[in-house]
Amino acid sequence: MPLKLEVYPMLGYRHPSQSGWRVMVQGRLFRESPPTLGKRILLKTLQRALRSTGESVTSALFYERVEGFLASPENRRRLYAEIDGVGFRLKRRSRSSGIFASKLDLPEGVFTNTIVPGASGFATASIQMNVIGQDGISAPGDVFLASPTGVSIVTDIDDTIKTTHVTSRREMLAQTFLRPFEAIDGMAETYRYWQSQGAMFHYVSSSPWQIYSPLQQFLIDHQFPAGSIHLRWFRLRDEMFKRWRLLRRKSKGGTIVGMIKRMPMRDFVLVGDSGERDPEIYAKVAAKFHDRVSMVLIRDLAERPVDAPRLKRCHRKMGKVPMILFSRSSDIHHLIRDSKLQR
Repeated sequence: MPLKLEVYPMLGYRHPSQSGWRVMVQGRLFRESPPTLGKRILLKTLQRALRSTGESVTSALFYERVEGFLASPENRRRLYAEIDGVGFRLKRRSRSSGIFASKLDLPEGVFTNTIVPGASGFATASIQMNVIGQDGISAPGDVFLASPTGVSIVTDIDDTIKTTHVTSRREMLAQTFLRPFEAIDGMAETYRYWQSQGAMFHYVSSSPWQIYSPLQQFLIDHQFPAGSIHLRWFRLRDEMFKRWRLLRRKSKGGTIVGMIKRMPMRDFVLVGDSGERDPEIYAKVAAKFHDRVSMVLIRDLAERPVDAPRLKRCHRKMGKVPMILFSRSSDIHHLIRDSKLQR
């Protein structure tokens, strides 16, 4: 089966010790081969788990969502980035998952002919990724280049901007694999307004990379601001054995910490929901970077609200960094104006 290359939206920032840019390149190499016996068994297990919803597990939508889990990863491949006709080889090969992730240091002026000015806090550029030794296997990717200062919105996806119902395993599976993705009312409008005021966006979620394409289409269809995307890789069997939530909790905080360290002069706003551990994860990050995290915004879900003891525990960690609970996007719409935080 032919080799396929998928390139994910990337974050670029000023090199910490020299002129030029550092780009966090990320993507996936895979083949859409017939599923192995093990994958067929897992697929049947997933279908059985979903049948109780009364919705179709034979629809085109279901197979579109599960496709990424059934593809065969291509590991230990070398890649290079091409920018305006100049090639830059990645230091790391693709992993056993097919995922490739590597820091790419680029000289000053490399994006001169490809850069597109954005809001006051960032610009975008394009990189063409290529597989070494595989002529014709290439794909473009967007790089979101952050200015040294500005406002970065780090936002969760599930139940923050998209209905997922993560507090119910059955509903979460149905929303992920069977139903069209639904946006939370008003969040896209609020985010677009913040972008118009100079904010840059980073979608940091524990959703799996295997459903990147449907998620990216969701962001486009509902007109959410473009930005870097940071998801989590795991196998379908991890969900079958109920390890999804454990993996979800372990990934998000480290990604955000790394981002704050890479852009030490930017202000960060963390947006999430109360359904799982966002308040606790964000409180821990805010405690460590109280001079960089300006506020934490939590969409308060009726299924698992932030009660007084939970809020008190978070505030105890966060010190002076405010945690603001909201139920409607209009509650937070005004918080960013003219590239400044309105407190």
